[in-house]
Amino acid sequence: MSTYTSVIRLESPRFSFSSGHFTIFSAQRRERLHGHRFHVAVELTTEVGAEGLSIDYGVYKKKIEALCTELDEYMLLPLKNPHLEILHQGAHVQCSFAGKTFSLLAEDVKTLSVANITVEELSRWMHGQIGLEPGVVTLVCEVASGPGQSAKFG
Repeated sequence: MSTYTSVIRLESPRFSFSSGHFTIFSAQRRERLHGHRFHVAVELTTEVGAEGLSIDYGVYKKKIEALCTELDEYMLLPLKNPHLEILHQGAHVQCSFAGKTFSLLAEDVKTLSVANITVEELSRWMHGQIGLEPGVVTLVCEVASGPGQSAKFG
């Protein structure tokens, strides 16, 4: 039997996290603070060998679960947004947007190297964190903020 490729989808209720955020639309407009139960799914195009086996799915399941745990129950802030200023001050994080400043407990904040906290950017961030293992040809990460609202990267 010759080798071929297969697409494997990894999806589980364990691949989810609850986080607060706000989307920044422009220098003067943003959403109010709110939260979502985000869900993550990953599609892997893999090389299947002569023995009918591609990869150990467990490696990817552990990576996805660890990332979800890392983001769970945090207020997520984007480090690369030109309209948001983030200042760490001891036990607090100060956020300034459109002339208004609010303070959050540093222990409740997770900053990500993204331009915005959107499903588009979260799927891209997840993709970069997961990476390709040997035998994986392509990786697509999907993040959903609710039924019928998701983005894929990869």
